[in-house]
Amino acid sequence: MYSPENPELFQLFLAHTTVAIAMLDREMRYIFTSHQWLTDHSLGERDLTGCYHYDIFPEISPRWKTIYQSCLAGAWSGTASDFISTDDANSIRWKSCPWYDKAGEIGGIILFTEIVTRSPTEAALPHTDTAGLSTLATNLPGMIYQFVLCPNGTQNFTYASDGCRDIYGIEPETAQQDNRQIMDMVHPDDRQSLEKSIAVSAETLQAFTWEGRFLLESGSLKWVQAKSLPQKQANGNIVWNGIMIDISDRVQTEIALRKTQKLLENVIDNSPAVIFVKDLQGRYILVNRGFEKVYNLKSQNVIGKTDREIFPQIADYLENQDQQVLKTRTPLEWEDIVPSSDGLHYYMTVKFPICDETGIPYAIAGKSTDITARKQIEAAKEQSEARYRDLAGREKLLNRLSNQIRNTLDLDTVLETTIQEIHQLLKLDRCAYAWYQLQGESPAWDVIKEARNPNLPSLLGFYPSPKVGSVSKLLLQQRILRIDDAKLVSEEKLQTFLQSLGYTSLLALPIQTPAGKIGVLFCGHCNIPRNWNDSEVEMLQAVADQLSIAINQAELYTQSLETAVIAQKQTKQLEQTLQKLQNTQSQLVQSEKMSSLGQLVAGVAHEINNPVNFIYGNIAHANEYAQDLLKLLLLYQQEYPQPSEDIQEEIAAVDLDFLITDLPKLLSSMKIGAVRIREIVNSLRNFSRLDEADMKAVDIHEGIDSTLMILQNRLKAKPDYPGIEVIKEYEKLPPTECYPGQLNQVFMNLLSNAIDALEYTFTSYQNTGECVRNYQPQIRIRTEIVKGDNELLAQDCLTVRIRDNGPGMTPEIEQRAFDPFFTTKPVGLGTGLGLSISYQIVVEKHGGKLLCSSEFGKGTEFVIQIPLQQK
Repeated sequence: MYSPENPELFQLFLAHTTVAIAMLDREMRYIFTSHQWLTDHSLGERDLTGCYHYDIFPEISPRWKTIYQSCLAGAWSGTASDFISTDDANSIRWKSCPWYDKAGEIGGIILFTEIVTRSPTEAALPHTDTAGLSTLATNLPGMIYQFVLCPNGTQNFTYASDGCRDIYGIEPETAQQDNRQIMDMVHPDDRQSLEKSIAVSAETLQAFTWEGRFLLESGSLKWVQAKSLPQKQANGNIVWNGIMIDISDRVQTEIALRKTQKLLENVIDNSPAVIFVKDLQGRYILVNRGFEKVYNLKSQNVIGKTDREIFPQIADYLENQDQQVLKTRTPLEWEDIVPSSDGLHYYMTVKFPICDETGIPYAIAGKSTDITARKQIEAAKEQSEARYRDLAGREKLLNRLSNQIRNTLDLDTVLETTIQEIHQLLKLDRCAYAWYQLQGESPAWDVIKEARNPNLPSLLGFYPSPKVGSVSKLLLQQRILRIDDAKLVSEEKLQTFLQSLGYTSLLALPIQTPAGKIGVLFCGHCNIPRNWNDSEVEMLQAVADQLSIAINQAELYTQSLETAVIAQKQTKQLEQTLQKLQNTQSQLVQSEKMSSLGQLVAGVAHEINNPVNFIYGNIAHANEYAQDLLKLLLLYQQEYPQPSEDIQEEIAAVDLDFLITDLPKLLSSMKIGAVRIREIVNSLRNFSRLDEADMKAVDIHEGIDSTLMILQNRLKAKPDYPGIEVIKEYEKLPPTECYPGQLNQVFMNLLSNAIDALEYTFTSYQNTGECVRNYQPQIRIRTEIVKGDNELLAQDCLTVRIRDNGPGMTPEIEQRAFDPFFTTKPVGLGTGLGLSISYQIVVEKHGGKLLCSSEFGKGTEFVIQIPLQQK
């Protein structure tokens, strides 16, 4: 309810004014009435304060009730034709307008009435008490004004209340004397809308309502709201009597609220987490894009529905959670597994109540964060630790065997040490070694060494090959026998043989000596089945390789002794044999060094991979936490724009603006570095493939990409070099049987030669002064399958084409490209063995073809062609 600052003076004014005025609140109860009001309406000397307007005028029409409601909503009402008849001679003309409190809110309405004669010749309103209206206007918020528009287009403020001084900073008299003073303050962007509103109101004589901005002489910007009702006078003038109020605070509040709402919507919608809000009936009232993505649901299909409609299978579970959250009024946290197109994802979900200021919940909110990466890191860490223990045990065993081989050439000692070490390391029930013996037409397996648990019988002795079954054929073909559960063996003869020896699980690795002798390393369990894992098989394969070296050394040593006895008088022949032995031993030592180096590289790569994965997996969380802290800091700056002097000094000391800008960049650089290290480690492992010495089916594209990654430093651009563009034209390939490590060496040789040629071409252009601006070094790699359906190609082959746009080769050089030690590079930059070795690997090792096609001045193309399946 509005109360003027001087109520006694205001009541005195109402008592003596000649205008019938009544002021009512929003409930249509009287606040003040003028004496003329009581007189005109024959109400005597009654005090109407608090009386209901419709009780005083019970005959009032519904139309005026509607007008009053519109007025309470902000509309002005009443025109020259709005009459209510009192008798045959007189009528009462009504006007109403809203009044506003100091906060700019509508507090009720003011009613004006006049007793007029219903003569059509009386168009103008009778004279009113202008001084009284001025006093009333002074006590009302905002500026009361009268604005006149003449038929000739002249505009003028004929009246402005003292509120003009508060709103526009000018005196009311100034506004009346200079009719453009206020109009010129209208913001340029809002003038068109103001002029249009005036024109429409003048034409239709409908209520004028306008909101806009004013640029004051002080330079400040102010929002105002103007409302008035037009009247057309007999002389054609249109008069607006209205009010303007300052709504700057309200507008700024609305703008701030809209910005805050938009900010919150963007934060929630762009959050990678799943966010949702439900009302107390369990109906969803908000879901973000993360929710839509994870559950593959559109928000319009979720809002307004319950869990029973969306997730019927787990609705009871979810509703029980909601009830627990509402009952305890505390957050509830748990882990969920959600199936997705790329597999199962783990989510950490927390539900919490949203309460009003009294602590009563009125909604339930939830947030689900994808923790799949963390779970994978934890699983990878566990696997890595297990792998590391296996590698450590394997390294320890291989080192002992290597030392044994260096220290003795006694094969019995080496075999005895090997099976004892394997028996203890793998905790086997039995470990044994056997030779394949040809005794006439009855071949057999001779078990010569064994290590067993004390409670098991010895298995030393001969075992005829037919009794063993198909295992003999498998082992003679140098294939590993791997039986996890003897009961599941399909061949009846083999199952019977294993049961007779008491085996429940068996792992057998064949070993063939250079002399053609075949041995087998047996590992077995006799109590319960055992699932042999790949790491155990890899370790035993490495042990078999060491045994092969030991056997070869022992055989060579025996041969040298025999040769020494037989050729005592043949000194020259003995020297040649000893030289051969020394060369062979040197090769064996070199092979052992390379094997150890490969194991070292694999171990280092593995150890680097673990911390890198840990760093990479946590950078995303660190970045998210940093962003949250920065947002919180910005929110503090907005809410408390004037920090204390200590805080200001600390902000200056840490250079807060630079820190806010640089921290995200720093985290981004760390992530890029971690990704780069991971790619390098993976490329080293894929390229070396030291644990894949056997022929196996692999993805050729992996080997090519690993090689390119290793050569990336030579491919990328430099300040004085544009870099080499690599174009990949990969066809979808099936796994190809090959020696992966050796084939990667071929890719390395061919790509290195292409890079050398391109660098030579670019340098030549620079040295000769030729324009290199349009020259782009380029390597094109194309893979495809060539069907083997003709006489030239008997089976399906993989073809890899590596082409560069370098200088090319002359026909003479092209013919000698694969000759050993032939090179066109300067002394010290090439040995001439790269293409020769590559040719041997492709042709001799893989039964394929390595072709060269070059055109001088236009480039060179090498074509690798190997069968998809090796015989």
